[in-house]
Amino acid sequence: MQYIFKALFAVTLFFTLVSCGNQEDHLDKKGGPSLISVDVFVTTPSPFQLKHKATGSLMAYESVNLTTESSGKIKTIRFKEGSRVVKGTLLVELQNDDLKAQVEKADLQQKMLKTELGRKDELLKIDGISQEEYDQAENAYLTAVANYHLDLANLNKTRIYAPFTGLVGLRQVSEGDFITSNTPVATLQQVDQLKLEFDLPEEFAHQLKINTPVTFSVATSDSLYKANIYAIEPMVDRSTRTIKARALVKNTDRLVPGQFADIVVGFETIPDALLIPSQAIIQELQGQRVWLKKGGKVTPVSVKTSEYTSSSVLVSKGLQPGDTVITSGLLQVKPGMPVGVKSVENSNQK
Repeated sequence: MQYIFKALFAVTLFFTLVSCGNQEDHLDKKGGPSLISVDVFVTTPSPFQLKHKATGSLMAYESVNLTTESSGKIKTIRFKEGSRVVKGTLLVELQNDDLKAQVEKADLQQKMLKTELGRKDELLKIDGISQEEYDQAENAYLTAVANYHLDLANLNKTRIYAPFTGLVGLRQVSEGDFITSNTPVATLQQVDQLKLEFDLPEEFAHQLKINTPVTFSVATSDSLYKANIYAIEPMVDRSTRTIKARALVKNTDRLVPGQFADIVVGFETIPDALLIPSQAIIQELQGQRVWLKKGGKVTPVSVKTSEYTSSSVLVSKGLQPGDTVITSGLLQVKPGMPVGVKSVENSNQK
């Protein structure tokens, strides 16, 4: 037991000496507290553009699944997979010999009745026929024209034409296959321009505007691409509380529809923003605080922040231009404590 008391006494004596030593470290030669030197940052108004990061996807400017309007056996496929086709190009044709014959017959019929109508018109001018006979001939001709266009429309339902200029994808059928209107033949994508679609939280709804600039990157390239918002959904999604927007991208670098994109949306520029180093912010349960050096002493000030960058934070409330913000020794200083200055920095040096 005697050895235990001796050990406890030794431990107590050690910590007492250490404590006294630490106290002496903070005392000057006269016995008063020593002056702590800190780094400070002087707030200076500077322009700052509000930005928000988001994620989105690239989409073809126009995209369509190629299908026929009628059922039948494929007669010919007139495109190569992955090739560029021009708007109006015939891509696929079904067996349609019977419909072609009907169109030819209807065309011949309308031409014959048109000639007949011309003769009736001449006879009507010399009172060779009655107005009733002329009207009957005219009705017959107009009916023949309508039948011709109907047969031609039915014929075109057996053909697939390119609705716009673009790249045709991989075909899903072969010549001789029997297909219906629900059978996918291939896709057609217009990729000279792309759409960049993304969502933003609803609090940005009032800041989103047409022509708002957007920058983005994709995993397959180190380049940074630019775009401009051209369309905004006029409502907030009730399930996600986000608003959808689309930006237009000129595809000059082999971007591909469906690619994932990391996006930065640029909003308005604040001409006199106050930015301070992010390490100066002290998080508390009640909010955020910084230490200021005023009159050579430490003064606590509550602040409100809104935007963060890689090294700075935008202070929207609590600071004034010219304030001296302490950026080091934040755990050692206390309100009213006198401090010295090791180094001074401002926004022009960042």
